[in-house]
Amino acid sequence: MGSAIINPLGWAIIHSLWQGGAIALLFLGADLALRRAGAAARYAAACLALAAVLLVPAATFVSLAAHGGPVSRGTSPPTTSLPLSQPVPASIDHVPIPARPDVSAVVWIWAFGVVLMSLWSAGGWAAAQRWKRRSKQPLPEIWQHKLRMLAARLGIRRAVELAGSAVAGVPAVIGWLRPVILVPAGALLHLSPEELEAVIAHELAHVRRRDYLVNLLQSAIEILMFYHPAVWWIGRRIRAEREHCCDDMAVAACGNRLVYARALAALEELRAGQTRFAMAATGGPLLGRIRRLLGQNEPQRRFFPVWIALLALLVIALGVVSEQRQHARTAARVRDLRPVGTAPGASVPKPGYLAGLVDAGYTEISVDEIIELKNNGVSPPLIKGAMQSGIGTPTPRQLITLTQNGVTPEYVGQAAAAGLADLDFGQLAELRRNGVNLESVRRIHALGFGPYTATQAIELQRTGTLRPDLFEALKDSGYGKVDVRQAVDAQRSGLSPDALRSVQQQGFKNLTLDQVVKLKRAGVI
Repeated sequence: MGSAIINPLGWAIIHSLWQGGAIALLFLGADLALRRAGAAARYAAACLALAAVLLVPAATFVSLAAHGGPVSRGTSPPTTSLPLSQPVPASIDHVPIPARPDVSAVVWIWAFGVVLMSLWSAGGWAAAQRWKRRSKQPLPEIWQHKLRMLAARLGIRRAVELAGSAVAGVPAVIGWLRPVILVPAGALLHLSPEELEAVIAHELAHVRRRDYLVNLLQSAIEILMFYHPAVWWIGRRIRAEREHCCDDMAVAACGNRLVYARALAALEELRAGQTRFAMAATGGPLLGRIRRLLGQNEPQRRFFPVWIALLALLVIALGVVSEQRQHARTAARVRDLRPVGTAPGASVPKPGYLAGLVDAGYTEISVDEIIELKNNGVSPPLIKGAMQSGIGTPTPRQLITLTQNGVTPEYVGQAAAAGLADLDFGQLAELRRNGVNLESVRRIHALGFGPYTATQAIELQRTGTLRPDLFEALKDSGYGKVDVRQAVDAQRSGLSPDALRSVQQQGFKNLTLDQVVKLKRAGVI
């Protein structure tokens, strides 16, 4: 490349640093303003921002190339290089000047990076094509019929092929002119028919939106602008909102958000890496997508984009060399980023555990709390039982206490059916610790006694008074309103159900329960 190309190209790359930072700031404002709008609006804003990050430097290059580079007015031209017969130019703005060594270095480094990124991207494309050619096996006709029904529901008129794959790790759309949806063999085994139908609807949404072609264009921009942090941040936002758009279309086509949320959690177990060109159904932050599907608030976003913009402004002030060093440090920090709330050395729970949390509807917790639940042996069935008990929403600490005291999902169900007054999860653990038979509590309440509190039920259990047969005899004897003290006194005095019935049969029907207990203690009965 001659200086007529290198000089304007190098300066265009340099100027793209602050230009991209300014565009990132504008997009940040737009993204915040559209936070309550639909995913489609945020996706469109992100696509426009990414296109601007490329088009603005391209316009800078064209402008500089037309003027021969950034030459200042008033610089004397090299008159000795002009023949005497040629007139001296009236303006020196169009006189090409040699490229500075540092500017030339910028161009060659950029060109080398573009080549490497192109090779990496081509490898991803080749891998996707191998998936398409070598591993696809047509699925049974019932799934082809479901595919056609979903395609019609989404307004897709062109042919779409549906096939199973022994190689693909996640569901993916390959191709644009003749799209093929590949479904991993594992998904056919792990997903229910309703969940698999929702995943296919998601992939058809990618076809309907022509996301494969858009992703190719996005990848081309990321290759050319690989050096700019703002490009990678905006690219991640595009991919996240793209998945949100397809999630919305899949839910609209299938009509069940919970089934689709379960499908996403189940697919996490099959995640084994994917190429950039494969539009996989599991793209984007899993827990955030599930929260969004269930209508729950997402955690606040970190202010990473502001940091990118400040970095870009700092780079242009310090110069090209400083920018390269700062970019290297930035890359190292990004590699070391951990999920928000993850303690150093902590292990992230298995994806199957996340599926259980989703099924229980227990997603408003942090990563640290998920890890703590997993490490303390809290089972998803117990969480689901607690959430469905009507007692309330347990905290992670309460769930751990329930597990440590041997509370099972069945015991939670019995507690919900027992009808204890003002029951909470702390009392539930106490009930289990004291061995309270909740079925006996339910039967006593069904006779019309109580409702007793957890503390009273524990007292009845400790004194051996938690006996449905005793309360049946009390009811038969006309004592329909008995408090805990009276029931315990009757038990401690040795008043048996037979003795109670004997008193009634002998005609003493006007005696109070306290009087009957007094007679028993005196040995009269």
